[in-house]
Amino acid sequence: MANPFTGIITAEFKQIFDDAINALLENTALTVPCTLIFDNTKLQDCPNCIYDSISRKSSNIYEVGGPIPFITGQICPYCNGIGSLSFSSEEQVYLGIIKPVFFGGSNLDLESVNFVDGKIQSLSNIDLYAKLKNASSVIVDTNIINLTNSKYIRYKDPVPVGFGNNSFIITTWQGVQ
Repeated sequence: MANPFTGIITAEFKQIFDDAINALLENTALTVPCTLIFDNTKLQDCPNCIYDSISRKSSNIYEVGGPIPFITGQICPYCNGIGSLSFSSEEQVYLGIIKPVFFGGSNLDLESVNFVDGKIQSLSNIDLYAKLKNASSVIVDTNIINLTNSKYIRYKDPVPVGFGNNSFIITTWQGVQ
């Protein structure tokens, strides 16, 4: 007997799949606004002291107009004598959030449910790969930020997924206490 499912996975079928997932990932569909946080992306001279480019640290001389005045020769209280500060940057994106729940056994009952401890996954288009790979953390659903702790650090690198063409990525995140 011939396999009745032979040949049903066509290029058109794969395109329908991609179109359906893309529709779910639209900003107004099943995604939520999230803030990607990129740590230590920029080094800037301390606004409180004069930077010594020869020693590559603070000269420990107060920069007039700086936020915390101090006496020359003391360690700059703003940068602790380093002379530069690292700053993080942020970017808002829309991600499909999956809060994984794994069911034990064949019956669906509350006692057999095993929750993944503090982990979530995000689903997005492949065009966000570089941003998600470089992000150190994410704040999920900025609409409800005042209601819950929704900050997660990247647990695993983004993984390309799809129906034969890897058009999407899944990233696993670990909740921050």
